[in-house]
Amino acid sequence: MKTMKWLIASDIHGSAPCCLKLTDAYKRENADRILLLGDILYHGPRNDLPEGYDPKSVIAMLNGLKNVVFSVRGNCEAEVDRMVLDFPVMAEYALLSIEKRLVFATHGHIFNKESLPPLNKGDILLHGHTHVPACEDCGSFIYMNPGSVSIPKDGSERGYMTFDDGVFSWKTLDGEKKKRFPIMTGEIMPDIGALRYEAQLWNRLRHEQDGRRMEDLEDIDCNGATVGSIVGANIGIENIEEHWYAPFGDTVRTYLNGYETLSIGGMIDDYIALYEKLRES
Repeated sequence: MKTMKWLIASDIHGSAPCCLKLTDAYKRENADRILLLGDILYHGPRNDLPEGYDPKSVIAMLNGLKNVVFSVRGNCEAEVDRMVLDFPVMAEYALLSIEKRLVFATHGHIFNKESLPPLNKGDILLHGHTHVPACEDCGSFIYMNPGSVSIPKDGSERGYMTFDDGVFSWKTLDGEKKKRFPIMTGEIMPDIGALRYEAQLWNRLRHEQDGRRMEDLEDIDCNGATVGSIVGANIGIENIEEHWYAPFGDTVRTYLNGYETLSIGGMIDDYIALYEKLRES
């Protein structure tokens, strides 16, 4: 079943041209909902005025999307904001769920990495406030930040995030994809039975190609390698930390007759070719 697509953004700070680009992105992405992480209308005393500072125009644009926008309160929000915005903006946090994962969405000035809300292992802390995009595996939780729509910092770009079919993606306001982070749920990752089935298909294809056969599909190491190659093909090498693969170079040695040495890149290419063949069948 198709899941709801979110567009997630933070720290507009009253910039009309940046807000216009964000609403254009909402239409371009064909998103179902917009989640704003605070600091919508005002620039605050610590920031310079953003480009095209015009809170009244921002109000008009966002009120035109009032049925799809929901927001949490930033440190620049004031009581008067609820009088001019036609959607709720004063909640300290919002709780969302991705299967068994909790997404704790907040602005970041109260709850953040140094001041955690109640989280279980694998839960996601999602906030803005820093104006710096982030995706960090902190061990017991995952920290994500879409950066700022109007006043990016630390050399980052103006942007937003999407969440669609189990994958978080970071994009510039013009829609250029910068990073993706899949959340391993049943919606995007097959179960163990499906992995074994794909391993068997992969074995059959290789057998058809050269007349030789891989043995020991039940071997844990082989299943682990298969899962690893599938994950790598799904999320891309750029999303895997280098220390996981750098010691191997591009070569894996095995005890399989006829496959004593395998190329990691070759295995990923084989998986992609199998995926494309299955899609066509």
